[in-house]
Amino acid sequence: MAKAAKKTAKAKPALPRKITGKAKSTGSFADIQAKAGQRKMVLHIGCGAPNPNKLHKSFRGDDWYEVRLDIDADARPDIVSDMLDMHMVPTGSVDAVWSSHNIEHLYPHTVPAALKEINRVIKPNGHFLVTLPDIQTVANYVAHGQLEEAIYDSPAGPICPIDIMYGLRSAMARGNLFMAHKTAYTAKSLGLHLKEAGFSNIKVTRDWVDLWAVGHKLDRNNPNFRDEIQIITTGKGDTPALPTPLPVNRTPHPGAMVAGKMPDELDVPPHQWVPVSL
Repeated sequence: MAKAAKKTAKAKPALPRKITGKAKSTGSFADIQAKAGQRKMVLHIGCGAPNPNKLHKSFRGDDWYEVRLDIDADARPDIVSDMLDMHMVPTGSVDAVWSSHNIEHLYPHTVPAALKEINRVIKPNGHFLVTLPDIQTVANYVAHGQLEEAIYDSPAGPICPIDIMYGLRSAMARGNLFMAHKTAYTAKSLGLHLKEAGFSNIKVTRDWVDLWAVGHKLDRNNPNFRDEIQIITTGKGDTPALPTPLPVNRTPHPGAMVAGKMPDELDVPPHQWVPVSL
């Protein structure tokens, strides 16, 4: 009598959780405004799990109130939404928007709409502060043959140019495909995108593998209005020295580690950054 064939169950690869991104909130925006009181409001997009240290230092004063927005309901944000549809946030209702390593996770063709949506929710005379990877610096490493060689250490492990270009491979291997990077910017292209979205007085700072930019929402009749893009490069510049040693103690953003997780491999503070000013 033939023996029955044994069936071996194959392990299925981890899949990302489904997130709809449909805008909703724990209450009305009027409730959020009531909590803010007389304080200025900063909309923190892609906020992740609650952690006040993830807020940029320029928004940590007692005169600011953080409104948290994230696509993931598990992060317990005030508003569950993506950047392309923030209809829960009224036009001209927040004093500033803060984004740390979110824009590069959008498809390129959706970025203009996202930036215009960000501009829409900001009050006149408000501003947008954003940080994301500097692909020009990363491309220099690749041009020198350093695609899969670590250029710095992080709590998530050694980071290679390929991780900055396409997203942290170790996180995606565990099923977190939301970590994938779908677009990239140079200082020039980021500045132009901000200008096309309606921002003025734009300053973009190149800080090694990071870009930091601020754009203001000023009326053309405002005496401070400047239709210009200023690009600043910090001391390290964008040309790698070969071979590149791992920088010592490249400390991540204080809020990067939450329950043992990093929201993004490049969520780090700038080496040099001047508080927002006109």
